[in-house]
Amino acid sequence: MHFASLSEEELGAGTFDKLACYVTYVRSGGFMVATADTHFVRTLFSALELPDGVEEPANHGGSVPLVLPRRGRSEAAPVLLVDLPWAALDHFVRGPLPRGAAARAKVLQPSLGDVVGRPSTAETRSMADRWIAEV
Repeated sequence: MHFASLSEEELGAGTFDKLACYVTYVRSGGFMVATADTHFVRTLFSALELPDGVEEPANHGGSVPLVLPRRGRSEAAPVLLVDLPWAALDHFVRGPLPRGAAARAKVLQPSLGDVVGRPSTAETRSMADRWIAEV
């Protein structure tokens, strides 16, 4: 799992300090992640600071089932695919999901209501393949 590290300015109200992002694809010019699909997340990626001349991240929303700890799978939940150039890599760190409810509450993750989980790998790649075929 990778996390987009959020600065004080990006945090806004201070509810979250990390955004869980799941690598979906890697390509020569960059990488694609799946993450929670909220207005906050879309705004965050559109405002990402990148060097001049580097293409802006593209995104595509959809729904995929979430894999839940010890409970199997959920119904389809909103997920945002974001295609990023390598120049955006500095905004990410790799690591495990924090332990403890208080620490996990500070990580914005894909969710369906109060249930959080990671996007199903197969369905997320299928959604990405459909998006790639459209563009």
